[in-house]
Amino acid sequence: MDLIADIILAILSTRPLMQLIVIGPLVDLYSKLATIKLKLIIEIYLGRMFSRPEFMILLPYVFSGANFALILSRDELFGLVAVEFSRKGALGIGSRIRGLRQMPSWWYIVESDSARYLLH
Repeated sequence: MDLIADIILAILSTRPLMQLIVIGPLVDLYSKLATIKLKLIIEIYLGRMFSRPEFMILLPYVFSGANFALILSRDELFGLVAVEFSRKGALGIGSRIRGLRQMPSWWYIVESDSARYLLH
């Protein structure tokens, strides 16, 4: 979530038709900081941005209405999110780590865990 919070302002400002939903529990300091950043971005892009920093069951239209799912986990044991979105035809995009690399999607190889590298 922290990487999304760092880049989403630039993406939303250049793509006026884009909408973003960020959902997931606060599991570390990265996600807690991202929640603060996302609250400010939501105020700027009201109606195009939604954030719920907690675990929740998603309705089927979230999966089927998505073009892609950013799965920017730094540590993923299984990759259930990738499975759920793939079942409905949404492309998963994320780092090729542990459980995520098992699903057919677009996974990039992480050569460094520095924030600068990951944002690039």
